[in-house]
Amino acid sequence: MKALGVPWLIRHIHGEIALAEAAEASKRDSRRYSKRQETWFRNQLPDWVWVAPDIAEAEIVRALAR
Repeated sequence: MKALGVPWLIRHIHGEIALAEAAEASKRDSRRYSKRQETWFRNQLPDWVWVAPDIAEAEIVRALAR
């Protein structure tokens, strides 16, 4: 019952909020959770070289070619 989006869906089912409001709140919570995960991972791997997603494939190929 604590999974992302479930509390908002339950509130909608009970008639407390509209479906659109539940969907927006769930999306907001998902973005916040993702941001917290990103921060946690960044602090767990301080020596890790982070690359932008659009150049990640090229970086992987370059690293494997070494």
